[in-house]
Amino acid sequence: MVAETYEDGRVGRLLRGAEILTWGAATVAVLGGARYRPAAIVAGLALLVGSAATRFGVFAAGAASAEDPAYTVLPQRAARGPR
Repeated sequence: MVAETYEDGRVGRLLRGAEILTWGAATVAVLGGARYRPAAIVAGLALLVGSAATRFGVFAAGAASAEDPAYTVLPQRAARGPR
């Protein structure tokens, strides 16, 4: 239930983009980053943008889950148990 906020809407797009950028940067770095300076620069910038997108995506997911009572009240009630 908690992972739903990471997959939906703006948060999902941010995190998918971050994953694509990170994997692409890793591929560029492995294939040509050590030999070619422009490839290393592109890989570094892609990693920078990917990490920023991950950070903002996780922050936005936290805000979205805090706004929705289904993610805050229901788990608390379930943990409390039946009365």
